[in-house]
Amino acid sequence: MRPETRSLIEVNLAVLIFGAGPLFAKLIQLPATLIIFGRAGITVFFLLCFLIITGKSIKLKKRKDYPALMLTGLIMGAHWVTLFYAIKLSNVAISIIAMFTYPIFSAFIEPFFFKEKFHFIDAVFAMAAFTGILIMTPELSASNNISQGIFFGLISAILLAIRNIISRKYAKKYSGSIIMLYQMLSASLLLSPAVFLMEFSIKASDLLNLLFLGFFVTAIGHTLYMRSLKHLKAKTSGIISYWQILFSSYLAFIILQEVPDIKTIIGGTLIVTIVILETLKSK
Repeated sequence: MRPETRSLIEVNLAVLIFGAGPLFAKLIQLPATLIIFGRAGITVFFLLCFLIITGKSIKLKKRKDYPALMLTGLIMGAHWVTLFYAIKLSNVAISIIAMFTYPIFSAFIEPFFFKEKFHFIDAVFAMAAFTGILIMTPELSASNNISQGIFFGLISAILLAIRNIISRKYAKKYSGSIIMLYQMLSASLLLSPAVFLMEFSIKASDLLNLLFLGFFVTAIGHTLYMRSLKHLKAKTSGIISYWQILFSSYLAFIILQEVPDIKTIIGGTLIVTIVILETLKSK
C-alpha cells in the first residue's frame, strides 16, 4: 500500500473517531469539567505507556518548551470544557458547527502573533460565517439554551485557534504523542481541583465511557491524525477534518435522537462552506 493511501485511510479513521467524541458530553452523566479531567488523565496514562513501550524519551529539547507546552494544555483543557458545556446546553450539531469556526478566528489572531499581513477577504469570510451563526440562533437571549450553546461553542473555537497558533512552532520539533502528553498533563492538573470541590456520583457506565473517550477517541484518534500528516498536505487533512461535523451530527441522530432543524442545516452549510474556503486560501 502506498504511504499516501495509508495516510488517507488513517486521517479518515481519525476524523470518524473524533466524530464520536462530542457524544460523550451527553452520554456521561457528569459535569463537563469532570469529564475533561477524566479524559485528560486517562489519555496521559495511555500515552505514557505507549512512549515507554516504544522506548521514546519524554524529555523536551529546551527548558523553555515545558511552560509553553503546558500553557497550550491549559488552553486545550478550557477548549474542551467549553465545547462539552455547549453540547450539554444545546446539542451536538450546533456546538460542533460553532466550534468549527476556529479557522476564521485563526485568520484574525495569527497576524498579531507572527506579524503576518491581514487580508480583507478574511473579514468578508468572518461576516459570512457569523451570518450562519445568526441563522442558527433562535433568539438573541442569554436565557435561551441554544443561544448559550452557540456562545460557548464560539468561545471553544477561539481557545482552539489560540492553542493551534501557539503550538505551530512546536509541531515541527516534537511528535504528536509528546505534544499531547504535556498538553493533557497540564489540562488534568488544571482541572484536578474539581474532583474535590464538586459533588458528584459516578456510575460504572460513566467510567467505561470515560475510558473509551480517553483511550480510543483521544489517544488513538490523535495518534492516527498526526501519523497521517507525514504523507499528506496539511490542507488535505484540514479539509477532511470538516467531515467531523457530518459524522458527529449523524451519530447524534442515531444514538441521541438529535435531529438538526432547517435553520441549523442552512446556517451550518454556510459556515462549513466559508471555513473550507478560508482553509483553501490560507494553505
